[in-house]
Amino acid sequence: MEWKWCPVISVLYVDDEPVPLEMTKLSLEKGFGFSVDTAISAHDALEHLKIQRYDLIISDYQMPEMDGIELLKLLRRTGNAIPFILFTGRGQEEVVDDAYNAGVDSFLVKGGDPRILYMDLARRIEQIVSHKKTEQALQFSNILLSTQLETSMDGILVVDEHGAIISSNTRFMDMWNIPVDVIAPGSDECALLSVLGNLVDFEASSLSANYLSDRRDEKSHEEIVLKDSRVFDQYSAPMVESDGEYYGRVWHFRDITARRQAEEALREDEDKSRMIFENSNDAIFLMEVAREGEICRIIDVNSVAVRQTGYSKEELLSGSAVGIDFPTLIQRLPSTISELLAGGNTTFESDVTRKDGILLPVEVNIQAVQFKNTSCIIVTIRDISRRKRTEETLQKSVADLARAQQVANIGNWSLDPATNEVAWSDQMYEIFTIPRSSLITRDLYLATIHPDDSEHVIQVLTEALNGSLDFFDLEYRIIIQGGHIRNIYELAEISRDEQGTPLLVFGTAQDVTERILAEMICRESELKYRTLIESANEGIFIIQDGFVPYGNPKAMEIMGFSADEFAGNHFLELVHPDDRQETLERYQKRIRGEFDEPIAYSRIIDRNNNVHWLEINAVRILWNGRPATLNFVTDITRRRRAEEALRESEENYRMVVENISDVFYRTDKNGILTMISSSLKTVLGYDSVEECLGQSIAEKLYFEPEKRRDFLEVLLKNGSVKDFEVTLKRKDGSPVTVATSSQVYYDESGNVLRIEGVFRDITERKRTEAALVESLHEKELLLKEIHHRVKNNLQTISSLLYLQSLSTDNIGQISLLREARSRVISMGLIHQKLYQSADIAHIQFMDYIRGLIDFLEESYGVDPDKIQTFVDVSPSDLTMDLDTGIPCGLIINELVTNALKYAFREYGCGTIRIRMERDEHEYLLTVSDDGVGIPEDLDLSTVKSLGMTIVTDLVSQLDGSLEIIRQPGATFRIRFPDQK
Repeated sequence: MEWKWCPVISVLYVDDEPVPLEMTKLSLEKGFGFSVDTAISAHDALEHLKIQRYDLIISDYQMPEMDGIELLKLLRRTGNAIPFILFTGRGQEEVVDDAYNAGVDSFLVKGGDPRILYMDLARRIEQIVSHKKTEQALQFSNILLSTQLETSMDGILVVDEHGAIISSNTRFMDMWNIPVDVIAPGSDECALLSVLGNLVDFEASSLSANYLSDRRDEKSHEEIVLKDSRVFDQYSAPMVESDGEYYGRVWHFRDITARRQAEEALREDEDKSRMIFENSNDAIFLMEVAREGEICRIIDVNSVAVRQTGYSKEELLSGSAVGIDFPTLIQRLPSTISELLAGGNTTFESDVTRKDGILLPVEVNIQAVQFKNTSCIIVTIRDISRRKRTEETLQKSVADLARAQQVANIGNWSLDPATNEVAWSDQMYEIFTIPRSSLITRDLYLATIHPDDSEHVIQVLTEALNGSLDFFDLEYRIIIQGGHIRNIYELAEISRDEQGTPLLVFGTAQDVTERILAEMICRESELKYRTLIESANEGIFIIQDGFVPYGNPKAMEIMGFSADEFAGNHFLELVHPDDRQETLERYQKRIRGEFDEPIAYSRIIDRNNNVHWLEINAVRILWNGRPATLNFVTDITRRRRAEEALRESEENYRMVVENISDVFYRTDKNGILTMISSSLKTVLGYDSVEECLGQSIAEKLYFEPEKRRDFLEVLLKNGSVKDFEVTLKRKDGSPVTVATSSQVYYDESGNVLRIEGVFRDITERKRTEAALVESLHEKELLLKEIHHRVKNNLQTISSLLYLQSLSTDNIGQISLLREARSRVISMGLIHQKLYQSADIAHIQFMDYIRGLIDFLEESYGVDPDKIQTFVDVSPSDLTMDLDTGIPCGLIINELVTNALKYAFREYGCGTIRIRMERDEHEYLLTVSDDGVGIPEDLDLSTVKSLGMTIVTDLVSQLDGSLEIIRQPGATFRIRFPDQK
């Protein structure tokens, strides 16, 4: 299926109102696929038309400065016939008439349903553009037909079905010597008389014409002789429609006078013909032909036929030359022998087989002649094997040229200055993105040129054609479809006649956009390259003939010489004496192209006699057309020192590893042992480390290989582990418990590189730890028993004090005994909590305080509905040891007891709050009540109270401070440091 380019309809829409302008553009582009440019005024539209060609213009009527009809009239006055639609909100009759008088193609009124409006507008656009292009195509077709008619070598006359003249070409009038006024319409009879008057046998021609007028479907062909001795071939054919309707007849007249004269001359000069026959470069066969058109016999052959076919003349004349199959050749004729005999000749290509079996490509010409009053044909056979090879080579060259033009993006063109006819190669259409069906004209070509370059191009072409130049070249830009810009380089040759008039201009055009872009990039790249070389942190220098013509600043810095000193020294003078011979040999081999190791190491001595180690990466290059080496050098002196230090450190490291009692190991990322110390033999019972190297550490050394995953999970999460316990197996299979401290190492990409660590045999330590645990357990039982006994003893004291209080009626004594008993109970609760706790050194403070408060409330017969006690400990799981808990308990006992005795005498109800807080460094104990408070005039330091004495002494014991707030109620705040 042939692909045809269907261009998008391009529209220029002119309107001074932005909203309808954008809405119409969007609707036509998105809804109907048009390409729409917009202009906000008539002047803006004219500017668009200067740089862009459009298929149609849509314009609003009412616009400032110049309305739509004025724009249309201006375009028509300047010869611009572009289709024009007036698109406006006004529909008055006078506007419509004015628009159509100005040459508008369609008139459309705004308003109504926009969807229907835009559909109607799109339909009109397509119809108008299609009609316009049809007119243009018809016009082109008429021009083409007229051109063909006028350029034909035949005289052509066209008459209608009545015999009236429709058309004739100039050749016809020249051949028949007919004046222009005679051939004019309405003068058919005069023209016919003029033609017949030129004929020798005009009656026969008249009869033939009358015969054809009665038989309209027949063609005719005959020779006619004019009175001036000219001979014409006369052809005619009817003009008939496919439905059989007859429109007239076309007559062709070809002057064959020269051919007839040649034939006559040939017949008159038989001797010359014989000479030509024998001396021809082609094989010639003269054959007799029967009336029915069959070959009777070969009359004669020339010597070339004998030489060309390899047969003797006798074999050819007798018809025994089997390779020359004339009947088959005759079958390939485009016409019959009889038709040839009637006059004419034919040429075609075929193959003949030589006597030696070689197939020979030939060109066969068959011409009918009368030889001694006998109908004959002359068969001329030309060996075209060389031409075939040349044609094949030419075809290949043409194909290669087309391919090369496509690859190089080069097209060729020609211009006939006399007719302005332009011919383009296929690649020219590709470069200019113009459809191949387009008629290339000077205007079309110039329309593609960038506006900024068009004047220059026209000037160069004009000067070249009007001057005496035989060649010219120029560069310019073109604008192709889509608005893209391409750069074109054009080279042309002008052929001139003897007077210097241009006959033909032949040129090539190459798309050099990429080259120009590459040159720009190359210039930028060269600048960047030089900047890169000059600012490189690597020494770069060139050596040629042993000297250094160039070195960058870093090379100067490394060598310790200035640029002049560096360039003037033979490079071997800089090389350490011990390295010179090897360096010279390496340089000479590289210059000869023999050395293929690019990287080498050598020492140099700078101007201060300091030795530097260099890493040199060198390649062979051409510098100013001669061999040289390009050298990249890095000062690796520090690295060499570091490598030496590393080797020494590695040796020391290996010495340490081999002499430690622990087992050192190293694995790769897959857990394969790559190194293990000889202490493996002592710890795990192996005979040599080689038994384990290259083995999986999990499978070889772990008692339970799957436990290796637990170890790796912890290691990879933290990066390292310390004293991680694992169970290994000795060579005999018995388990051994070890503690491993290991480290994981990663590469630059974050992937595991290796794992290193040590295994320490902790079997004895585990036994010792087990013994300690057992001993600690025994001591814990003992301490719990002691706390239990202390608690029981304190409970006994409490009971004795209680019994003692029952034996007296003295209120003061009973109060003293109760207070003493509460103090004993507060200490006893501590020991009770300790022996009941899993931790024998610490108590849960919240539980302890709650137990103490419960005892005091019970001891003093507190009614919980009248006096409430609230305890708050932060954090809630706060624990205390014995040294802190007993003083705190006693303080709380004294302060709560004091509140129960004195704070609520007036009302008999209230609240007591106890709060213990701890931060990072200290405790805050707060005991408060909302009772009567402490009088302002009461000095607590002079009060001879045992309870307050106990409180102040205990606060001092805790290294704390006491703060008392008297009103409202009484608040005691004790701060003391964390003893830990």
